[in-house]
Amino acid sequence: MEGSNKSVVGSTKGWNWGNYNLDKEHMTFNVNGQKCFVINYKDIALSNASGKNEVALEFQLGTNESKK
Repeated sequence: MEGSNKSVVGSTKGWNWGNYNLDKEHMTFNVNGQKCFVINYKDIALSNASGKNEVALEFQLGTNESKK
């Protein structure tokens, strides 16, 4: 089997090393200056700031309308 193995630093506890940007309709999360993912505010069901540097987000489940 040919290929290269590459070590990647990852988080297994939900911690991150990135930054976020809050826009009018969504939040963008960046890691090392590159966009990692975007979350639309309408998809967030619940948010909780549990500490100085901690935020938990709970997402809405899809509705029956979206499954059609």
